Amino acid sequence: MKTSETILVRLRQEATEFGAPEKRLATLDRLKSACDLIADGYRIPLEDGVRPQAKHVLLKINPSNIDKVVRAKRWSGPTRSFIANKQNGLIDYVNAREEERLAKTGAQKSLPHQSEDLVASISDVETRQAVRREVERRRLAEQELKILKAGLKSIPQIDVDALLDASEGPDRRQAALPSTYGDQHENRRRVRAFLERFQKGSDLRPMGLKREGSDIIAINNRPVILEEELKAIIELCQLPLSLLE
Repeated sequence: MKTSETILVRLRQEATEFGAPEKRLATLDRLKSACDLIADGYRIPLEDGVRPQAKHVLLKINPSNIDKVVRAKRWSGPTRSFIANKQNGLIDYVNAREEERLAKTGAQKSLPHQSEDLVASISDVETRQAVRREVERRRLAEQELKILKAGLKSIPQIDVDALLDASEGPDRRQAALPSTYGDQHENRRRVRAFLERFQKGSDLRPMGLKREGSDIIAINNRPVILEEELKAIIELCQLPLSLLE
């Protein structure tokens, strides 16, 4: 049995638990018919003034196109917004039909049955829908992560694996970030020279600065660099705190 067929059986079973099951069953029948039409290459009638395309493009099986078929056939539903509502489970059937359509054309493999079978085996309707929403959330998160990884890999200075692996420790994560101004050793040398220059109080006055404790302030007592900011710079560059003494 195909994934979409498994889902449709489950949706029909759930419909019997509704107050008006015949209404939901009729909606499911129209949904299946619309998906069948699209899968068979249905041409949605063009609006007045719209020129037909030179080459017929096969439609995707999605809520928007199903809505167009429904309106073209003058059916009462289901509408795009109703199908897209994840709580009623219709979008699972639509997604499965699209995956199967792609698999038939060789564009993409069909979805495995195991996940849907496991979810469908949950007896409680509310729990089943909650689990299905969590499965969908995970699928979307994995999709977003895949896109993020692909984007980061286009930046050659970034070690994507090190950046995403938090277990490697701060040195490893820091090495994953791109340096736009020299290597890390050279950057630490520059920061050390910067800090040592501010360490010498006698050298600050010609710059209009002075030290007050570990803070560096202007002659008019306006703060320039605070001690906590200096410590943050030292920590980030992994330099000794003795530079503040």
